[in-house]
Amino acid sequence: MVRAAAVGLDIAPPTGTGLRIYVRLLRDVPRLVLQAATEELIRTYTYPSFPKPANWLDLVQEDQKLIAKAKLMMLVYENRLKIAHLRYGRR
Repeated sequence: MVRAAAVGLDIAPPTGTGLRIYVRLLRDVPRLVLQAATEELIRTYTYPSFPKPANWLDLVQEDQKLIAKAKLMMLVYENRLKIAHLRYGRR
């Protein structure tokens, strides 16, 4: 996505240590969420420098909250299912 942003903005991407920082900060973001954020960033970014990782993280923040909430609900459901199996048996 860093390369896509560089091409879309026509700005040289970071290299070396800078690129490793981008990868480390953005690697936990699901690909589709990161892709949508990159497209939004390309449409709205107006500065002459390459976007900072915080620009991406700001755009994916809401989606990351929804993903975390969904994971929590799945965990709660699994635990409630285990309790139901213990109490009522498998049916």
